[in-house]
This record gives sequence, C-alpha cells and structure tokens, in this order.
Amino acid sequence: LARGLVEEVLHHCTTKLQYVATIRLYLIGHSLGGLVGRRAAPLLLARDSRFQPLGYCSICSPHVGCARPGGGFIKSTWK
Repeated sequence: LARGLVEEVLHHCTTKLQYVATIRLYLIGHSLGGLVGRRAAPLLLARDSRFQPLGYCSICSPHVGCARPGGGFIKSTWK
C-alpha cells in the first residue's frame, strides 16, 4: 500500500508539478491510512529531493497494534 501511494504521489508531482522547485508535503491518514502514510513518508523523501516534509498526522491509527477481540484489560475492568 505504501509503495502504491509513493508511486501515485510521484506520478502526480511529475505530471502536474514538474516546474515546482520544492514540494511541501503534509501527510494525513486515518486508521490504516495513518500506517500507510508513516511508511510512505521516508520512501517519498528518499525518491525525490524536491519534497520538503512539513508534518505527519495520523488519526485513530493502531501504531502499537490493537487489542485482541474479546479480551484485555478494559473488558475485564468493566465486568
């Protein structure tokens, strides 16, 4: 998914922004998109030196994993 995002962004930038010297990049992702964006950011920066990272924001992304269904601390606390 991240490599697909990188290819799509690079294609857009080479066709639409070919005369721009610096491309300011701000990635925003929700849920799985946050994980994809986190992986795609360093790949984009390595592929094209015109990118200037401004920020990264992930909303509701499981960066440290997720609890297994039907178990865990929260469920046992509320019993």
